[in-house]
Amino acid sequence: MPPDYRVSARRVVVALGAMSLAMLVVAALGRWVLIPADWARALDEGGVAAGTDLVLSAPWLGDVARAWSALSGPWVVHPLVVVVAVTLWVRGRVGRSVLVVPAIGLVGWALGAVCKEIVQRARPEDAVVSYGSWSYPSGHATNAALGAVLLIALLTLVATVWIRWGATLLVVVATALTAADRIVLGVHYVSDVAAGLVLGSALALVGLRCFPPFVLPLTRRPPTPHLPREITTLSAICRGKHDPTCAFPYRDSPFAGQGMWVRCAGDVRGRSSTGRRPRAPPRRRSAARDRRARRAGT
Repeated sequence: MPPDYRVSARRVVVALGAMSLAMLVVAALGRWVLIPADWARALDEGGVAAGTDLVLSAPWLGDVARAWSALSGPWVVHPLVVVVAVTLWVRGRVGRSVLVVPAIGLVGWALGAVCKEIVQRARPEDAVVSYGSWSYPSGHATNAALGAVLLIALLTLVATVWIRWGATLLVVVATALTAADRIVLGVHYVSDVAAGLVLGSALALVGLRCFPPFVLPLTRRPPTPHLPREITTLSAICRGKHDPTCAFPYRDSPFAGQGMWVRCAGDVRGRSSTGRRPRAPPRRRSAARDRRARRAGT
């Protein structure tokens, strides 16, 4: 189990304040910049007209858009974030503090609703589906972007490469489809969807930045160190049965004490990892050489 982090009250207060500030910036941008602008109004009306005309020309597309609207709401996005976070915690990839990630999503959901009440922009009149809430920013787009950033942050801890990148691609595609779905149904203006994507991404990034890096690669298993070239090539013949006349222990390496030896000549040029020439083990005199020495002495 990787080390856990204590989520302090100070960090929670800072995160709430920073996320609220990001929401107020998006609300002010919509109320005093986007909605009064003529170019934004022309873009919004053109987007709604194009979306509704597309649905009227292809009725099956309206059914698909309604189905996707039901599947891409916050009641689906945030439980998915909870499932992924709990799965990573149970499998030992992260500590218990990772549960703050779904909490960031829920707080972002609430702040998106508050932003709607601040701006109070009416929905388009030619909408295919009627909703009772305000239009700016798009709630579906906000929660889709919010959940996408949180899921991508959690997916960085998945060990299998193809699962990690495949799931990330699916998350990005689903977010783009959700944004397009709101325009096709005519329930939001283009500026509403764009503001929702910006707001959701900003809330998720700000929330993650205010807490320890429990969803970053710091919690992954440390990589297995690679054996040096000389140990890799000689370990098969030198482990535990070294030749004292031509081998020296690799004393100054992480592998010291594991029965690994390196050849003095050729591979390390007679020097240890510290650059000093190691001391050679004493040579053994053979029995025949001892007999010759005794005869010479007599």
